[in-house]
Amino acid sequence: MTVSAREQGASVTPALITIFFSLSALLCGVVALSFTEIGAGASAIWVLKPAAFAFLSQYPHVMIVGFSILAVAFAFCAIGLSLRKPWAYRLAIGFIAINAISAAVNLAGTPTYAGLIGLAVAGALIWWLSRPDVRSQFMPERC
Repeated sequence: MTVSAREQGASVTPALITIFFSLSALLCGVVALSFTEIGAGASAIWVLKPAAFAFLSQYPHVMIVGFSILAVAFAFCAIGLSLRKPWAYRLAIGFIAINAISAAVNLAGTPTYAGLIGLAVAGALIWWLSRPDVRSQFMPERC
């Protein structure tokens, strides 16, 4: 019995999307840490966006709480995805859709290549995850 490339792609998706959300959780944790006094070294991650860091640093407590909540939410999603839970699949689609909407709004205000790439990646992820062979990896068998 041979497995098609499409079936192989669908079967590795849970692991890849779990890694994606695990790395997102880690990054949000580092960002939260960068706003603390002990995380001064972590602020190096802002080297590409120093103006954003300067602006957000005006609200360190809000940033610490906000990015910590995001880190926990992404980690929770990654765990659910690794267990192929339907709720985690829906949560992942929701997170990616919010990211796509955010990228579209930012593009409307200030068109940039980064915004365009972010929107394209979010769209591609939603398209991939919405394919029936991928979706079925997260949905319980129907009797």
